[in-house]
Amino acid sequence: MPAGTLPAWHERCGVARGLCPELYATGDGRTVYRGVMYDDVGDWKPRLFVVGRGEAFPGTVRETGLQDSTDDSDPQLRILGVSGNLVLVAGTPAGGSEELRVVDIDTGKVLYKEPFRTSALWGTTLFTAAPNGTVTAKDARTGAPLTSLAVGGRCTNTFELQAVGRWLYWRCNTSAADTAGVYDLQARKSIPLAATGQAFLGDGRLAVRDGQGLAVYGLETGAAVRQWATDAAGLVALDPRTGDLAYTTPGQDVRVLDIGQPASALVSPYRNVTVGAETDTTPVSWRGEWWLSEPAASWKLAIRHKATGRLVATRGGGAEEYSVAAKWDGRDTAGGLLPNGPYTWTLTAQPADGQGPALVRSGTLRLTGGTAAWRDHVGTSSLPDGIGDLLTTNSSGTFTFHPGDGAGKFSGTVSSSGWPASARAVPVGDLTGDRCADVLVRPGDGTLRLYKPACGTAPKPTAPYTALGTGWNQYDVMTSSGDLTHDGVPDLIARNSSTGTVYLYKGTGTGRFGARVKLADDWKIYKKIVGAGALDGDGNGDLLVQDTHNNLYRYNGRGNGIFTARVKLSSGWGSAYDTVVGVGDITGDGKADLIARDTTGALYRYCGTGTGTFTTRVKIGTGWQKYTSLS
Repeated sequence: MPAGTLPAWHERCGVARGLCPELYATGDGRTVYRGVMYDDVGDWKPRLFVVGRGEAFPGTVRETGLQDSTDDSDPQLRILGVSGNLVLVAGTPAGGSEELRVVDIDTGKVLYKEPFRTSALWGTTLFTAAPNGTVTAKDARTGAPLTSLAVGGRCTNTFELQAVGRWLYWRCNTSAADTAGVYDLQARKSIPLAATGQAFLGDGRLAVRDGQGLAVYGLETGAAVRQWATDAAGLVALDPRTGDLAYTTPGQDVRVLDIGQPASALVSPYRNVTVGAETDTTPVSWRGEWWLSEPAASWKLAIRHKATGRLVATRGGGAEEYSVAAKWDGRDTAGGLLPNGPYTWTLTAQPADGQGPALVRSGTLRLTGGTAAWRDHVGTSSLPDGIGDLLTTNSSGTFTFHPGDGAGKFSGTVSSSGWPASARAVPVGDLTGDRCADVLVRPGDGTLRLYKPACGTAPKPTAPYTALGTGWNQYDVMTSSGDLTHDGVPDLIARNSSTGTVYLYKGTGTGRFGARVKLADDWKIYKKIVGAGALDGDGNGDLLVQDTHNNLYRYNGRGNGIFTARVKLSSGWGSAYDTVVGVGDITGDGKADLIARDTTGALYRYCGTGTGTFTTRVKIGTGWQKYTSLS
């Protein structure tokens, strides 16, 4: 850490130990301390200071909202624990009672607060003392309860807690005498200890300084086993990450001892990961940082498209001592745009000491501002979000998008009115490359039009459009299953009502279609033909068909504009349904789902499995008979 200067209050630190602030390591290379400085009117005020990695003292002040008067009788601001970007502090807010607060030192935001009680922080877990020898574990960022531990059955008041990894040191009063122990969170039992002296908890080790000197105990056997001792020790400090123990001798020498610690796997006790990336006009990168329990030799981050599993980006690096940090701009390895929707990330880090397995962590993120995902026109916050949407029309000539909420239902509406009651709409995807999904409209006069509404809006009848010719009334089925030819542009499937012949209209990327190509003869045996998206996760659009005997089949797209032989999925299926729609992913798992409406207006969801099949239906609405069509 570069040299720097402490606030003036501490300038005599070298000759008066009481003026030296206690320094706390965050575990990611930063230092936190409680310093004292002048305020605007010349009074001394305690403050929380953060010194960044490579930054000089005194660092940056972070406000906590707690009591900062040096001469007030109320309990003053003090630091109780530090973990990554979280700091646990205690003190008294103006006009209030003593509190615990968890502060994000990156933003200065108070994430959680509660009345003061004995507490400890490790990772993202806050441990607080409760009555009758119990300890409550909760999420330090939200206060959400995690579990409750019975550490000492005879305790009347737990007055000390320390937490490191799987170990929780506790000390309490009983009706007879003080008692103490270390609770093993893995074995869920306490190791009893003498309640004397001052304890310093490490990973599988406990150092105790008392009137007899300094001793170190091992804990991993389920009992406190004395491993080392000295009868001469003054100040003591123990690094829980490394197992290094520092102490001063009567001659004021400082000695550092490696007391060892049980071989343990590399873990990440805390992570700070954003929820997504944006690649629109104001791009925002996805970011992640994972704090390490011990140094890592190397690391790699893989980002994949959730629906297909395709690897789209990687990041990596060498040795890291404190944490691994990475970001992703939402683009592929060549800098190209990617479809909106869910992606997965997987971090793999190798332990520097070669002990134990690699650290593996994974999660999901959502990309917005990229290319249009199939069936994604709007979003619950107006702009496309990678979740499928349902388009309805009514007898009054209103087109309405119902945004998928990512949990398997629809939430909100985005509408436009003034359409002919006979107009038929077909959501088709982005045919022009402007990143917004388009809509085909057949007004009823046999013409076909392409409307290109702005992202997040429904097409308006007064808006400009591209005329795609006449004669389209010959088709009783027009549906899009996304990209059938593996060129990144959605395509159209149409069936001639009189002959049953099925045609492919290939999207060109210019807002028009190529010449039609015959795919099949006499598909009049099917009463429904549904563009269903990539049901088997290969990225090629598939078709679902229902015959007049209510057998359900799937045709798998090959990616070259044709389909494989049909596969039977079910018999006696959907006789009560008047409409079936492939609506894209509405559950947020990256798999294409299916919507069906029965003749009473009940709406059902069939969740796609990603293997070409569906789960059992779930009823998600009623009253949908008010719409003349769903698409």
